[in-house]
Amino acid sequence: MKQHTRRFIAIAIGLIVLNVVSSFVYDRFDLTQDGRYTLSETSKQVLRQIESPLVIDVFLSGELPSEFERLRAET
Repeated sequence: MKQHTRRFIAIAIGLIVLNVVSSFVYDRFDLTQDGRYTLSETSKQVLRQIESPLVIDVFLSGELPSEFERLRAET
C-alpha cells in the first residue's frame, strides 16, 4: 500500500510539473498533408510590416472548383 501511495504522489507531481511547464511553452503544429495552416516565410515578412488592422473579405459563392468548395465549407 505504501508503494502505491508513493507512485500515485509521484505521478501527480509529474503531471503538475508537466502542466506548469506546458503553460509556458506553447506551439502549434500543422500536421495537414498539404500544410494549409502554415504561412510561408514571405507571408510572415509581409505580416510583420503591416502597421494597421487588416480586414480580409472572402467571397465564396456560386460554382467553384472542389478545393474552393472545401474552403467554403471550412470557412
